[in-house]
Amino acid sequence: MKKAFFLLFLIWLCLPLLNLRGPDQFSSSRLVAGYQASSSIEEDHATTRRILSSLQKEGELHFEYLGHGTQMVAFASSDGQYVLKCFLSRVIDAPKKGGVRPLLRLFPSYLEKEEKRVLASRARKLEQVLGAYALSFRELKEETGLISLHLHPTQNLFPKCTVRDRYGKAHEIDLDRTAFILQKRAELMSDRFARMTTEEECEQAVGAMHQLFETLIRKGVSDFNNRFKVANYGFIGDRPVMIDTGRTSYSPEAWQNPEPEIQRMKQFLASWLEKEAKG
Repeated sequence: MKKAFFLLFLIWLCLPLLNLRGPDQFSSSRLVAGYQASSSIEEDHATTRRILSSLQKEGELHFEYLGHGTQMVAFASSDGQYVLKCFLSRVIDAPKKGGVRPLLRLFPSYLEKEEKRVLASRARKLEQVLGAYALSFRELKEETGLISLHLHPTQNLFPKCTVRDRYGKAHEIDLDRTAFILQKRAELMSDRFARMTTEEECEQAVGAMHQLFETLIRKGVSDFNNRFKVANYGFIGDRPVMIDTGRTSYSPEAWQNPEPEIQRMKQFLASWLEKEAKG
């Protein structure tokens, strides 16, 4: 009897170590409501309202799930021409933590302290991403396809918006109370090169990518991760763009000596194309 009681006690004690929940899913409560940025940022609400109004059908505005990262979730407009990106205050589908982290559930006070640290770290990173987009909107509209951004809460400017997550579930978003950007939808660079049929097409696209690298770098743009991410580039028509600028910054060093960085990016592209050709 004592052994059975002790066993039940151990099971009860270990229950906090088990993650019985499924993956975190999208909800409107995970979206950032606003950004404490400088009021001097021109957010161009008129353009946002005009485009959103043109997308309404029978008074309703719909976007479909496109993808998400750690900082943002993206939805495509019904006509396939635009992307609505909303900033996340909490990660969707956060990976399960292994190691000793589950053991912290046995120590509530320590776990609370650790969660506060994680939230503070995420808030700093999110502030960095929001600031990067604000900077890109001001300096890199052509190079990114950015149309408008909405970082400060507003009242009665935009219609309610219905988005569908990747499971097809509908969610209503109050755009007036949500930080978001509106961007022209680009064809991913990998998809563009994959459907090219002639060497001339490829050469023209490579030349255009080189020009984009040079323009960005000569403007002082640098990547926080200091690496080339294929999925971060695409084409709007024949014009290449940088899709996600949330991990970029302006680097004075790039203005002073841009050539090494330009050549580095060109080499990254050449290496990727060579790998794709072999594959």
